[in-house]
Amino acid sequence: MSSSTRPSTSKRDTLMAELERNPQHSSAKRQQRAQAFTSHMVHTSHMVHTSLERQLLSAQASKTELENKLREKDAEREEKEKERDAGTGEKRRVEADLRKLQDSLTALRDGHLELEEAYSALQRSHAQLFTSQDAQSSILTCRNAELEQELAEYQTTAEERDATIQILRQKLEEVDAAPDVMPGRHDEDEN
Repeated sequence: MSSSTRPSTSKRDTLMAELERNPQHSSAKRQQRAQAFTSHMVHTSHMVHTSLERQLLSAQASKTELENKLREKDAEREEKEKERDAGTGEKRRVEADLRKLQDSLTALRDGHLELEEAYSALQRSHAQLFTSQDAQSSILTCRNAELEQELAEYQTTAEERDATIQILRQKLEEVDAAPDVMPGRHDEDEN
């Protein structure tokens, strides 16, 4: 009788071992995935942030250069107006150049504003992402603690049941091994 219960006991032990391994393994994988995702998002945000900063610096340098050119052209125009000996054609050309520079400066200012808005939006998005990930991490940590508590309770219950089964087996073996106390009954069974 004890040999027929051994296979189910080993199956139960194997299942319990898998139950003990899987929740921790699964939890560790979830934490690894969450950490990998967070690392990837931080790296991507950093790259975009750096790219936007470079574009902003480039736009500022272009703006400064155009402002300097505009000042030079303004100075040239004033000088030309003072001299008045350069023909009206030259004056028109300088004014046309000046308008072009002013248009370029306006376009650069607009681009500069757009870059600043994109940069601000990225910073807000980055802050929201970290807040969300912190909240998710807290939830996962709490859930992990709950699962570990449940596992401990299941292990305790399994150990108690195993002890009860062992006690019952011992009693059954004692009953099977005990000599037949009622001789009259034994005689009746033979008839």
